[in-house]
Amino acid sequence: MALFDLFRRKDPTDDWPDCRPAPLVFDISRGELNGIPLGAPMSALRALGRPGNPRPQRIFQWDFAPLGLEVWPDKHGRINLFTCYFQVNLGDTELGRYPDFQPSRLSFRFADGTLWEVAADTPRARIEAFLGPLTQKPEGSDEYGPHVVTCGGARIGFELDEEGRWTLVDIEPAA
Repeated sequence: MALFDLFRRKDPTDDWPDCRPAPLVFDISRGELNGIPLGAPMSALRALGRPGNPRPQRIFQWDFAPLGLEVWPDKHGRINLFTCYFQVNLGDTELGRYPDFQPSRLSFRFADGTLWEVAADTPRARIEAFLGPLTQKPEGSDEYGPHVVTCGGARIGFELDEEGRWTLVDIEPAA
């Protein structure tokens, strides 16, 4: 063991299981993605498997390419944002560098148990029928989004590409 190894902090995700492709389900009434609540400590992400980026706690971004998912903590190290990507060719994500990237397979679960899946080509009218009217976020938005709706305790934002297909869904605590 080198002297430097004595001072290097271990990556807390080293012993997590591998991340595998799986559907993602956001439970609107509970504010949970696959059973992981917004506001939980980042260690709760172990249920999803090991992130693809080493030492994610240092860059404050946790990449789960097989799920098409990035997770961002708040300043206290708690889950603050789930970003589900339907497309990878975006300037604001690192997921494109992972060969195991899979587009998110995202569904929403409602209090009555209804499960509804959303995809890149889901019509806006269908989204609004299930979640409510989408409005544009005033600061920093354009015709591509984000288009947002608040459901339960979550703010859900959708963004479009130039062809009018959804590129991503952001899920964060409602203000």
